[in-house]
Amino acid sequence: MSQIKKLNLSQIDVGRKKALMNAEGLVNDARVLLQNNSYARAFFLSQLSLEEMGKYIILISAASNPDLHRMDWNHFWKLYKFHESDDRNLEFLRFIFIEIENLKDQMKYITELYGKNTQEILRMSSLYSDFLKNGFYGPTDTITSELAVFWVSVAERYLSSFRYFDENFIGSVDLSKLQKKE
Repeated sequence: MSQIKKLNLSQIDVGRKKALMNAEGLVNDARVLLQNNSYARAFFLSQLSLEEMGKYIILISAASNPDLHRMDWNHFWKLYKFHESDDRNLEFLRFIFIEIENLKDQMKYITELYGKNTQEILRMSSLYSDFLKNGFYGPTDTITSELAVFWVSVAERYLSSFRYFDENFIGSVDLSKLQKKE
């Protein structure tokens, strides 16, 4: 069995920068797709950018742990790799997805097709065709321009906030200063 990878502050710093840079690239790509009426793919990239922003939060949280050397790295990596984590571990990221309340009518359509509405169903329906409710549906049938425009704007808004936070609070300090012991 392989040993769990433990990170130091320098590695965490590199990781947070890469996560934020990747989130920005994904949002930029989503904008281009949106401008070219590729709504399903723009939606998908907006979701991926939000996940990258979630990784940024996880890394900053780890950096602020005053007992980094005793941290539960198993738990950290489960959080960091969303696909290996269950929903209970992602509660602190729910604030991002609360935005879904603003599109209840749109979500009603997704619920009718799939029987439920989750971010995972939305993401997968933006990439794959499927047989649902006695018919075939493709990404352009399930991800509307309204849904894509909304989620790309959510990703842009969060990215702007994360960039501001990073530039004004994190980027200019040594990450070890986040580890103040109370």
